[in-house]
Amino acid sequence: GGGTLTDFGIQGDWQVRSNLTVSAGAQYERWLIPLLQPGPQQNLSTTLSIRFEPAKWFSGASHE
Repeated sequence: GGGTLTDFGIQGDWQVRSNLTVSAGAQYERWLIPLLQPGPQQNLSTTLSIRFEPAKWFSGASHE
């Protein structure tokens, strides 16, 4: 009846400028639950996020 699950994830954030941040991540999963699926299953998901704060761009560096 039982099963196994293995996963690994990594996340990184880079502040390119005071008003621009880029984030990226990845997660890998491998699972074996014979009751649900015969044989091991795996997947990989990735993310990319860009955050821009125009208020900081227009107001200058004095508000950091």
